[in-house]
Amino acid sequence: MNIISFDDFQKIEIRVGKVIKVDQFPEARKPALKLKIDFGETIGIKKSSAQITHHYNLENLLGKNVLAVVNFEPRQIGKFMSEVLVLGISDSNGNIDLIKPDNEVPLGAKLHSKKNCLSRDLSQTRSLKRQRSILLLLCETLFYQRKKKS
Repeated sequence: MNIISFDDFQKIEIRVGKVIKVDQFPEARKPALKLKIDFGETIGIKKSSAQITHHYNLENLLGKNVLAVVNFEPRQIGKFMSEVLVLGISDSNGNIDLIKPDNEVPLGAKLHSKKNCLSRDLSQTRSLKRQRSILLLLCETLFYQRKKKS
C-alpha cells in the first residue's frame, strides 16, 4: 500500500452524479459499459467506462446515483475517452459493486474528507455497513497521517 499525505487526498474530487445514459461497450477488452453521468451545474455531464457488467446493466443502472473521481485527467480507453473514474468495491468474487449514497443528495455533492466525514446518521445506516467501514478506515488513516505530521 502506498501512503499519501492528507493534502494529496484533499486534492481528489469525489462527487455524486446521476447516471443519465448507459450503453454497451463492445470494443472494450473486458465486458464494460459506457456511462454518461450528470454531476450538476458546476461540473456538468461527464463520460466514463466501467467494467461493472456482472451486477449492472442498461436498465438497472440508469438513474442511479454513483460516486466518481471527477478531477483525473481524461483517459483514452479504446476509441472512448473516459472523463471520470466511477468508484466501486470488489465483492467476494471480484465483481464490482458501485459505491453510492443511500439517500438523495444534490448532484455534484462532494465526499467529505474530514475526520468527522461520517455523520451519525450514516454510521447508523445498516445498508451502508461495508461502505462505512471502508470510509471509516480511510478517514482514520488520513487523520492519523495528518496528526503524525503535526
